[in-house]
Amino acid sequence: MTQLPDQKDDYIQMYTHAGACAVISLHGGHLLSWKPLPHSQEQLYLSKTAVLDGSAAIRGGVPILFPHFGSQANSPNHGFARLMNWQCVARITDDNSDTVHLELSNNDETKEFWQADFNLHLIVTLFDSSIDMHYEVTNTGGKEFSFSGGLHTYLRTEDIRQTQLSGLHQCAYIEAGKHYREQQQLVEITCHTDRVYFTGDNETLLQLISPKRCILIESSGFDQTVVWNPWVEGAEQIKDMENHDYLKMLCVESVLATEKVCLQAGQSWSGSQRLKYQES
Repeated sequence: MTQLPDQKDDYIQMYTHAGACAVISLHGGHLLSWKPLPHSQEQLYLSKTAVLDGSAAIRGGVPILFPHFGSQANSPNHGFARLMNWQCVARITDDNSDTVHLELSNNDETKEFWQADFNLHLIVTLFDSSIDMHYEVTNTGGKEFSFSGGLHTYLRTEDIRQTQLSGLHQCAYIEAGKHYREQQQLVEITCHTDRVYFTGDNETLLQLISPKRCILIESSGFDQTVVWNPWVEGAEQIKDMENHDYLKMLCVESVLATEKVCLQAGQSWSGSQRLKYQES
């Protein structure tokens, strides 16, 4: 497991009174770690060779994708949000939860890639056995803009070969430019996988089933779910990921991928994701 640097100014430690915990990096507004009760075991994959000094995007956890999904000319892959320093604008704790409100707004750095005026909000709420992430975009300028993006969630598993994903049966998806419909009741990963499922913007409920635990993945607002694992050949080409780590992770991403959302001046859009731990 990756050892997180002890830099209090750059990281926010989250706790519940009962003992669940999480860690957020202000670089990228990035959830790095989530340990729910009852056993406080890590549920997110974070590469041992992830770059944590602020010089690059972080491999693992939950990267924030904005203002575009994937590649785009003259802009970082998946947008600039995961490369920027975010601000913590509020924090609320009570007997049952810990909530952190982060914000990224347009500035000189963002204007190098995108001319729009915006506020991007991420509200993370930790409960004993679950964690919520609320993603909200507001157009603060005088002109409309279009964006895509989402939550690039890396879930940890003991062995991808013994892991299944439920909730996608008969769902249409795209992979390598071709259209398919999911025939598996329980999706199993047996090779390089990079699929965009059209799950709709109403509530989506998926379940990651692995040998020792299950994670419920609830999302709303986002109309697509990406399922990604680089497998052997892909992992070998990723510099900040050990070759065998494809066995330990599966990305299940709540996203806007193939279509952009258009916001008029003053308008907002939001989507959310909840991860909930269950013993298998």
